[in-house]
Amino acid sequence: MIRTKEIRKSFGTLEVLKGIDLLVERGEVVSIVGPSGAGKTTLLQILGTLSRPSSGEIEIDGEAIVIERHKAGDFVVCNLASLILPNIDTEDVEQLRQVIDITVRALDNVIDHNFYPIPYAKITNQRCRAIGLGTSGYHHWLVRHGIAFESEEHLQAVDRLYERINYHALQASCALAKEKGR
Repeated sequence: MIRTKEIRKSFGTLEVLKGIDLLVERGEVVSIVGPSGAGKTTLLQILGTLSRPSSGEIEIDGEAIVIERHKAGDFVVCNLASLILPNIDTEDVEQLRQVIDITVRALDNVIDHNFYPIPYAKITNQRCRAIGLGTSGYHHWLVRHGIAFESEEHLQAVDRLYERINYHALQASCALAKEKGR
């Protein structure tokens, strides 16, 4: 059994469904007929739980269908990139800065040009603009630099490297914020 009470659905200022009451008993066949744009597909999507009504109640087989409301901030998006350490001359400060600047800018562009299947995720992502910059090839980088894994030199080298990466990432992010006003 499907029962609806006062189902309403709006898209902006356009109200497509205006207080639909419906009762369909188990085994009953129902045809939904109307002109193009009358809301037939919208009603079927709501009944199939593919879409949410703006207001109203739905009951399927005696069970109330809960319509959840979310606000921006409930969904987060991961915008991630990885610096491939063996491909970067990490001792060349200018090259490291340039690679990080380009990567941070690319991540920021992803936020603007991404496809978001959930509108709340888009709102949150474009408001917070969170990015994550990681690394890969760390062990390869150690070998390339002749640094033993369990050594004091390793600890000092990794501290210097990630301090530089962090510094340039923050600089790039601040420069983008000034440039774009965010």
